[in-house]
Amino acid sequence: MPSNRAEFPVKVRRIIAERAGYLCSKPDCRKPTFGPGPGPRDAACIGVAAHIYSAAPGGPRGTGHLASERRADVANGIWLCQDHARMVDTNNGDAFPAKLLIQWRSIHESFLHQEMRGIAPPPVGLITEVAVRGGPGDLASRKLSLSMLNLVQGANETGKSMLLDLLASPDAPHYLSGRRWIDGLSAEIRWFDPNPRTLHLEAPAGQMRLISEDRSTPVVSAPYRAIVVRGSQTSLRSHRDLARELGLSEQLFIEVLAQVPQRVRGLVIEVTQQDSVPIVRLDGLPGPLRCDESASFGRMWIVFLECAIALAQMCSDRESTLLLIDEPEAYLHPQIVYRLFHLLGERTSRFQTLVVSHAALPADVRRGWSEFEFKRRPGISESSSLHSQFSDRAR
Repeated sequence: MPSNRAEFPVKVRRIIAERAGYLCSKPDCRKPTFGPGPGPRDAACIGVAAHIYSAAPGGPRGTGHLASERRADVANGIWLCQDHARMVDTNNGDAFPAKLLIQWRSIHESFLHQEMRGIAPPPVGLITEVAVRGGPGDLASRKLSLSMLNLVQGANETGKSMLLDLLASPDAPHYLSGRRWIDGLSAEIRWFDPNPRTLHLEAPAGQMRLISEDRSTPVVSAPYRAIVVRGSQTSLRSHRDLARELGLSEQLFIEVLAQVPQRVRGLVIEVTQQDSVPIVRLDGLPGPLRCDESASFGRMWIVFLECAIALAQMCSDRESTLLLIDEPEAYLHPQIVYRLFHLLGERTSRFQTLVVSHAALPADVRRGWSEFEFKRRPGISESSSLHSQFSDRAR
């Protein structure tokens, strides 16, 4: 009976291994997979040509609707050590979507290309894991393996926004300092640049302490740039407020905003200036938006989001970058939130994104996202999905 598995031919496996330099392609591993064997004439291999989309229907990450010959092609392969080849397929590969594996391979090959030319790789990598041993709500005792696109979903009082603060804190310590809930917090953030790194965050007696390279220090070089999208109706009134929230000068914010239509290709389709105030046209919405005290809050949030995406793109050219978005559905129409998830899937390439939300992803947006659910406390009603929100608003 013929098999429906799309196995790699010997020649394809060799090319996959050679393109990886016979090193594990997981960027914080890069372990050699070929070396001396037990005897003087023996060689040993601990590497695997792993499938990104499954070799057969029903396998980890699914087939991606690829025909058999495409699933057996070099483009569907990634070279990994045996340990990580097993890891990425655990639990049907849910924690390691195809887009993340493709990103691993791309970054690994970029590192090799630079190293072959005698050039140190650029300081671009991924945050691979955040592990919390002590903390409030559902944040405690959690370990999240992050991909490029991440959604943390759950109700209030489950630790979602606290996780966002935690991830922002190495670059912006004020997100944790002074918080009453950090007492007893203990966490680790792991990333690579391209070597594996670990930053320990501890808060005995509510006092924040960072430990890097086994040394406790009040100041640590930020392992990545954190861009945080969070605001209230009182804090986002003008372009000056948006500049402040993004940590930019007013002039630099205007320069970044001017590039949004070309870089993001979302709802912001034109940016001009009048009396040093940005004037923004939004696709499908009537009239221009003047970014001053008279601006609509919902529309300002759209400008805020798309400017943050453009800024993340720019920063990722020279440093590891993490875009953090806090509950966009609290400020935007569900259809715009839905479009945002599509936009992030299309525009995220060299930077990572983490969104915290009450809503789960609809099925047709889910591909490429890693999803984490923070459990609800007793007495908190179940949050609705984006699909049900659309249905409610459409009635």
